[in-house]
Amino acid sequence: MKKITRRNMMGQAALSAGAAALGSAVAGRAAAQAPKTGPGPFGYCLNMATLPRDGLDLAQQCQVAAEAGYRGVEPWIRDIEAYIAAGGVLGDLRKRLEDWQLSVEGAIGFARWAVDDGAERAEGLAQLRRDMELVAKLGGTRIAAPPAGANREAI
Repeated sequence: MKKITRRNMMGQAALSAGAAALGSAVAGRAAAQAPKTGPGPFGYCLNMATLPRDGLDLAQQCQVAAEAGYRGVEPWIRDIEAYIAAGGVLGDLRKRLEDWQLSVEGAIGFARWAVDDGAERAEGLAQLRRDMELVAKLGGTRIAAPPAGANREAI
């Protein structure tokens, strides 16, 4: 049996990290090469937060996902709101999504619904409803609603 030393532990950690990075790279390449349609129970969905924030608007983010071979996207509510604020029309984007054969599998929002204060919770749930209405305009049917407000730290 090999003696457990700090050096051995560090070496094993490095090997594990390298294997994880390789697995991630292989999975990312497979996702980019995956067909948009076909048999099988699973498709690939891109969480838009994984794209670099270098000035891409929501439509451009979706186009990147489509060109990479994804079948679904998961935009962030803040990006949907920014798209609208810049004059984007969600109905037009929905048509483009259909043309790209992309579905909006869900969206990420941070409405403060998990709070102890009843009035603040009611406002958080109202915000969540408004967020879901935006997602529905893009053809989506789900929203991730992390328990924002469950702690005192801002997101």
